[in-house]
Amino acid sequence: MTAWERSKEIKKKPSRVQLQRGRKAWASARGEPSVHKQAEEKHRQLGQRLQAILASVPDIIMEVDLNKVYTWANSAGLEYFGPDVIGKEAAYYFEGEQDTYSKVEVLFRGDESVIYLESWQRRRDGQVRLLAWWCKALKDSQGRMMGALSTARDITDSKRADQKLEEHDRQLEDLVRERTSELERAHQQIEKILQSAGEGIFGVDLQGRLKFINEAGARMLGWRADDLMGQEIHPLIHVARPDGMPSAGEECLIRRVLTTGLPFSEARAQYRRKDGTFISVEFTGTPILSGDSPIGAVIVFRDITERIQAEEERKKHVENLEIFNKAMIDREKRIIEIKEEVNRLCLELGREPKYPIVWE
Repeated sequence: MTAWERSKEIKKKPSRVQLQRGRKAWASARGEPSVHKQAEEKHRQLGQRLQAILASVPDIIMEVDLNKVYTWANSAGLEYFGPDVIGKEAAYYFEGEQDTYSKVEVLFRGDESVIYLESWQRRRDGQVRLLAWWCKALKDSQGRMMGALSTARDITDSKRADQKLEEHDRQLEDLVRERTSELERAHQQIEKILQSAGEGIFGVDLQGRLKFINEAGARMLGWRADDLMGQEIHPLIHVARPDGMPSAGEECLIRRVLTTGLPFSEARAQYRRKDGTFISVEFTGTPILSGDSPIGAVIVFRDITERIQAEEERKKHVENLEIFNKAMIDREKRIIEIKEEVNRLCLELGREPKYPIVWE
């Protein structure tokens, strides 16, 4: 085959472009969709899906242009503001003075951030509601500003609930502060009473450890109050019975009231002072209860050492008087007996009795 024949043969074969065009023509002749139509169909289906998604979103979605005029709204937005919202400026629905525009102004200058704000706006039924907005700038494919796209949610009820909760919290805090103040005043009053009392008063926990003591009590025992705090009180002060014999722990009335939860009164004991000397005390015990269980006790005691001494002195004086009285009576009886003897002798001598005898 000559060169001329070969070139002629090559010209008979179709090029790649010719083959593609032929396939398109063949596909068109057979009624199959072209690539362009397939792309259009996919775009349409995608648009439908997006529309379905936007329609199913419960939040309000609104679009405004550069003049802040609504140009699009999803189903929730149309339902909330009404179908005539398109073409109206956003401020048409504002209620009361607000700085909404100033807050979103940066978006219309190209800022890419999402801005959150809350705005009171009028619903289609005329009710004024509080909406929470999330706003973002809207740009075209070339990056030019088109407006803003915003989502909104009605937070009126939740806001009011939060306000009620805050008000309740404030009232509760006020009540707590008031109650705390009352307790502090009551505590101060009790403290004043304890410190001004002439009797000794101290409290112990369930283990018998001292939790508080007033000044009079500490003074009677010869201690500083702070030095006694936290110490077990029985081995420290209650070591002797009224008769001076050692006091066993199981005999301690303070321990008994802690064990049984039952009060006692008008008991006597010997309390040892810090310097080792003893004072006689009369004391009462009252349990501190949690429910029915004792958790501590309060002891009130008074120093009766001088009273005991006075009682002993009176007793001794009475005993001395009784001894003296008995001696005087015996002496008087002896005098009467002597007089009677003299009178008898007088009678025997025939004389008148010398002494008159009067028995009382």
